[in-house]
Amino acid sequence: MIIGIDASRSVSGGAIEYLKGIFKDDPNKTKKFIKIYIWAPSYTLRKLPNYSWLKKVSIDHLGNILLLKIFWQIFCLPRVCKNLGVKILFNTDAGSLCPFKPSVTLVQDILPFDDSIIKKYKWYQSSFYRIILLRFVSIRRLKQTNHIIFLSKYSKKVFNKFFQIKNYSIIPHGVDKSFYKIRFKNIKKNLNSINVLYISNALIYKNQWNVIEAISKIKNKYRINIKLKIVGGGKGLALRKMHLAKKNYDKHNEYITLAGFHSKKQLIKDYENSHIFVFASSCEAFGITLLEAMSTGIPIACSNKSALPEIIGNNTIYFDPENSDEIAKSIMKIIKNKKLRKKISKGSKIRSKFFDWKKFSRLTWETLYKTARLN
Repeated sequence: MIIGIDASRSVSGGAIEYLKGIFKDDPNKTKKFIKIYIWAPSYTLRKLPNYSWLKKVSIDHLGNILLLKIFWQIFCLPRVCKNLGVKILFNTDAGSLCPFKPSVTLVQDILPFDDSIIKKYKWYQSSFYRIILLRFVSIRRLKQTNHIIFLSKYSKKVFNKFFQIKNYSIIPHGVDKSFYKIRFKNIKKNLNSINVLYISNALIYKNQWNVIEAISKIKNKYRINIKLKIVGGGKGLALRKMHLAKKNYDKHNEYITLAGFHSKKQLIKDYENSHIFVFASSCEAFGITLLEAMSTGIPIACSNKSALPEIIGNNTIYFDPENSDEIAKSIMKIIKNKKLRKKISKGSKIRSKFFDWKKFSRLTWETLYKTARLN
């Protein structure tokens, strides 16, 4: 059987980690004679493992011209799949325009379907119209595909409001086991400072400015020498709000660090130098960054929105990510209560082990194989 994977839009960190994850398990272990073709930018392909049964095909010749990519996806890719004898196409993005069938489509982004987040974008921003267009395209794609893979129950619930879902599976992300080896800092008496870490790109629903305000409130109210490092870059309104919050609350650059993008090697050091992790996103189909933090065992204060409670369960202190007072209270509970810290730290690490890439990789290949056989 020949499987095709359209990963032409898989360029973000999370999308690439997903692709690396599903190749943790060899599909030929259970179903023999499977060959896979994957179409993606060479930047993405270089990060994937090499196997005799995996044929990597670069789409770099399309450049960054959106219309050319759309034309390729609609008219060229179906013909290529047919000529190669592809039995099923796996779309790793719900915004795919490729009409080839049978197909399985992965849903990694729920932002176009969260009206409360869309309202945060201004009508004159190009991002607003891009999201609305992506909603239309995604609904069309998911209605036409033979099977949908959701990363969480929450994600499936969101889409249920827009159309009737028939054939679907819930197959989460797995965790990179290298995070289990990371050792974070323990909070001890008479510490000179407490270091809080938040890893996330600057996006309007990540609420970094609220976390900055919360840290400022802790510092002023409790007279604690607390520091916050935010790792992750970006552009546009969210980045401006982050820098404005830093300017308002930390004029002398004493306790807020906006670190920009970090490599994995740098991220390990960030964890090793931190006592508490905060995750304040309000729109996640899954939350891979949260899962990575869970696997280190660092005590986590977490947003109570979207799929995040489904991932971390009771192993955190929750807060409303748009309420800086709640964020501050959650962090203070972790700082003050040693037993609570140990409980949520141990619990989140144990919980993270459920998210095993080999298990979910195998489920993904089995889903593709069965869908191809049924159609």
